[in-house]
Amino acid sequence: MGTMICTLGLALLEPQAAPAIIAAVTLFAAHHGLTKGALFLGVGVVKSSPSRWAFPFLAFPALALAGMPFTSGALAKDLLSLSVFEVAGTWSWVFFWMLSVAAVGMSLLMASFLYIMRQLTGRQQTFDLAPALPWLGLLTVILFIPLSYDGVSSLTKNSWPIIAAAAIAILVIWTRPRILVSLVGLTPPGDIIGPFSGLANRLVAAYRLSRNGCLADGTADRSTSPVTTSQLAWSVASNLREKVRNCLI
Repeated sequence: MGTMICTLGLALLEPQAAPAIIAAVTLFAAHHGLTKGALFLGVGVVKSSPSRWAFPFLAFPALALAGMPFTSGALAKDLLSLSVFEVAGTWSWVFFWMLSVAAVGMSLLMASFLYIMRQLTGRQQTFDLAPALPWLGLLTVILFIPLSYDGVSSLTKNSWPIIAAAAIAILVIWTRPRILVSLVGLTPPGDIIGPFSGLANRLVAAYRLSRNGCLADGTADRSTSPVTTSQLAWSVASNLREKVRNCLI
């Protein structure tokens, strides 16, 4: 989502490159939505039918999301990079390196996902096909996206992030560093912002007290209730909406 928003921002900076960027973002959004949907459905299929045959099918959308060559992820990310290179100035190079770092992070995330899901797949030989039919249909759509494109080079370029992530994942699994093992379980499942929410609430409360909660004698006004992160986000969004409306008027 952050990649698409940044790319649309570049389209606003350079209107002449906007048609190519919007087309690339559309393909990237379709790829992202289909692969994420396949991952969600795949988790349910694996939990309901923990067959070892389900794991290769689950690995396919994960590798596509990481940008493995000859997948929809490789095609979408390469076309996105090509469209951004039409933007003049340094922003295109900033975005290129940002996309590369994001690709390494996504590949590591998918490696962690596959490692966890591998523990759930058992030695069951049978595979319950009926609940998996919608999932297999979605995987077929994801498979045919790159096959409909003629440019083979776009399916193989920029593969170094997934290679780097694979090397890091293998090294971590092999060595199991103590500092990383100690971090396991600190972050709530599915919420990487969790560890920072408490700090953000304290900073917002301190900002509100310093702005509105100080009395004439310099003491803090304890009657001022601390604002939450969601309230601050709503305030920022409201101010941004007013600024956009004023610009349009």
